[in-house]
Amino acid sequence: MSLLYILVAAAGIGLLILVHEFGHFIVAKLSNVRVENFSIGFGPEIAGFTRGETRYSLRVVPLGGYVKMLGDEPGDTSADADRAFLSQGFATKTGIIVAGPAANILLSLVLFAVVFRVGISFPAARIGDVSYGSAAYYADLRTGDRIVRIDGRRDIDFRDLIVKTALADPGQSINLIIERDGRTFEKTLQPAFIPELGRSEIGVGPYQSLKIEDFVKLLPAAEPEKRQKDETIESPANQAGVPKGSRIVAINGEKVASWYNFRRKLTENGLRKFRLTVADDKEAPDGGEKTFEITPVRSPAPLLGINPLITTRVKKVEKGSLAEAMGLAAGDVITALGDAKTADLGALQHEISMHLNNLPPLEILRKSKTLQLPWTKQPSSAGAFLSACEPEVLPRVAHILPNSPADVIGLAAGDEITAIDGKDVGTFADIRKHLSDSSGDSISVKWRRNGRDRAASFEPAFVGIMPGTELVMRKAGLAGACTMGARKAWDFATQVYLLLKKLVSGQKGIGKNLLGPVSIATVSYQFAQKSLIQFAFFLAIISVNLGIVNMLPIPILDGGHLAIFTVEKIKGKPLAASTQAAIQYVGLAVILATFLLITYQDIMRFFQ
Repeated sequence: MSLLYILVAAAGIGLLILVHEFGHFIVAKLSNVRVENFSIGFGPEIAGFTRGETRYSLRVVPLGGYVKMLGDEPGDTSADADRAFLSQGFATKTGIIVAGPAANILLSLVLFAVVFRVGISFPAARIGDVSYGSAAYYADLRTGDRIVRIDGRRDIDFRDLIVKTALADPGQSINLIIERDGRTFEKTLQPAFIPELGRSEIGVGPYQSLKIEDFVKLLPAAEPEKRQKDETIESPANQAGVPKGSRIVAINGEKVASWYNFRRKLTENGLRKFRLTVADDKEAPDGGEKTFEITPVRSPAPLLGINPLITTRVKKVEKGSLAEAMGLAAGDVITALGDAKTADLGALQHEISMHLNNLPPLEILRKSKTLQLPWTKQPSSAGAFLSACEPEVLPRVAHILPNSPADVIGLAAGDEITAIDGKDVGTFADIRKHLSDSSGDSISVKWRRNGRDRAASFEPAFVGIMPGTELVMRKAGLAGACTMGARKAWDFATQVYLLLKKLVSGQKGIGKNLLGPVSIATVSYQFAQKSLIQFAFFLAIISVNLGIVNMLPIPILDGGHLAIFTVEKIKGKPLAASTQAAIQYVGLAVILATFLLITYQDIMRFFQ
């Protein structure tokens, strides 16, 4: 890690704290409330000075800060009572308390406006890879589709799509306007909630560009305990001298239209040496081009590129599960959900996700009899329900990954794999094992289609190029930048609200999406490495989050103080000092427990 970027990240987080505390400070000063201490951080003082009646200090632990005002604790008495915080009227105290979060929100507006005035790039709202069996797959979204609107919202980027789907409630639909080949049409999808992730997804990745973002190394095929320390296979492209950040132009003199087109050409080329032409400057298509000779190496972990056919025949039902409570048993075949037929597990999972809020009965076939099984309760997600039912996995193709070896050699959905590298295949697990055990430059594949045997082979090549993501620039004049900045601030404030609402409602796994101090520090460092504008954008997000969260009615937080003042205003008298102390202790316990939980999650992320 670079000390420079660590200092930049720390300075950025320190700025947010400084602005927050300055909000309290300046309004207190303007209200003639005596400020005794203005501190950035907690713990022992590192440095400080006194000016007038206020001590300004920097402390050891830079994870917060505070403004100490005269008489700001219950039971505190002073000869200068008129200038004590708790002696002030409701409006004055409210103004001082709200000023901190308001300062953070104002800072976020300023930072967002600056970012959009200078210009910032976001991942384009364009579909890359589509996961088989996902909501996007069943909605027929395709690689290259451009998203014009999300729920009526224009001027969106790929992050907007991810956040919109991530925060969707189970069973909630989102509406997309898609542009494909010059035509626009509408698609309505229901994101699938993933309890393990605590969020919903539609199963799409960002559209990859022809820019070479980085080079990747590959672990050898041997078991981890048998590998030598730091043993990896270097990227052949990197070894050939291809510059990082350059743009792919052609392979063997043939122009490349897209990353996906390039990926297919690599698969077709196999282990043969090829010429890769790249350009450093996209503004000079004929100038700045260089050609490199690359010799791929055999991948030690070859993949065929197929999804297996997983039937709806239940092999085993987990005890105590919802499936068992409904009456599902080993040997049952789930044939439909209501009127929707379910040919395979993917279709069943999709139908359950689509009807999660109003599930029709399951139709099953049991010993030649058709039965209806009503739901005893609503599952948290389709995946959570089906995870209790061990399905039957066949060595047959359900889906071909585009541009994969399976796609190139001509495999198709419905084909039955019968042999890999001369070894018979009885189960889908055999396919993986035989691929892993293969050692020759070429791997043969045999399959059966409509009763006829077919065969072909492919070379599992590794080149080691990591593509960039297609970006879109957001830049405007002063008025437009302010408008875009205000909209982004509103977006992130809304996201905080939705996340908090899910936490309060007890939605399973949602807490996994919370970032604690470890993650915030890590992400701060990563954004500091990117660019000053990207870092400013990140600080704007954290600042608006800080402003919103601090207004929660939790004791110790600004919102907790405001709640107490509101109760006192309604009662017409202050709460007893013992009551306020008890409230503060409860609030401290809640904050500490939450802090420890989120910090634990932060740390565990590094081991996943």
